[in-house]
Amino acid sequence: MDIDQAKKRIEWAQDVISKNIPTKYMQGARFLDVGCGSGNGVIAALTLGAVSAVGIDRDGEEFGDTHFAAMAEEFGVDVRATTLLATDVFNLSFFDPGFDVVMMYDAIEHVPNPSAFIKFCGNALRPGGICLIMTSPLYYGAVGHHLWDHFPEATMPWVHLYPDFEQRMVEAGVGDWGKQRYYELNKVTHGQLLQYIDDAGMQLVADNSIYHDRFPPMLEQFRHLIDMSLVPSEQDLLCDYTSLLFTRPHG
Repeated sequence: MDIDQAKKRIEWAQDVISKNIPTKYMQGARFLDVGCGSGNGVIAALTLGAVSAVGIDRDGEEFGDTHFAAMAEEFGVDVRATTLLATDVFNLSFFDPGFDVVMMYDAIEHVPNPSAFIKFCGNALRPGGICLIMTSPLYYGAVGHHLWDHFPEATMPWVHLYPDFEQRMVEAGVGDWGKQRYYELNKVTHGQLLQYIDDAGMQLVADNSIYHDRFPPMLEQFRHLIDMSLVPSEQDLLCDYTSLLFTRPHG
């Protein structure tokens, strides 16, 4: 990753946080980014009012050199207020008063047990704290395979739900890394995420998920190619992105 890419990723994270997490929660916040990737959310949170920020990811080396220290200096962030951990979240325990804000951005579809991860995020919050789970797309979305470079939405939507997708991956030259990331996708749906939030004893604050109007006509065009027996509900095919904000209730 070059310097320009690293900077754009942080600016992107700033945009996500500022548009989806109310400002009142960010001021003076202890911030946790689960599935932090290159740490862009950690730096972004500190530029938006957080006083400390922790990022957790299973693989701290996946993105190569992310220029974290240089980016912290570029954005005026004190690295002493940051912590990046490469570990399984279930090896960790956080104690009261917990975090004011937890974020899981573009990660929930990659984890092996999304219900357990939502419970972890809820337990990491202080009472009254807020958690954002946002991702685009979930597995059943038009490009839910996450192999955009090989299968464009415009010409091959929902291709991973075609009966011959395995052969199509071979023909498209999908490499081992891409295949691994595809096979790890957990197929969680928007409705299941809502249920997991409720099961964890959390309270939904806002559901800003979008079912885009470009998808119904596209689905009618490509429906004959899709193995609909693989699809929980047709509505799941129409979800563009998922954005869920929930809180840990007091008491």
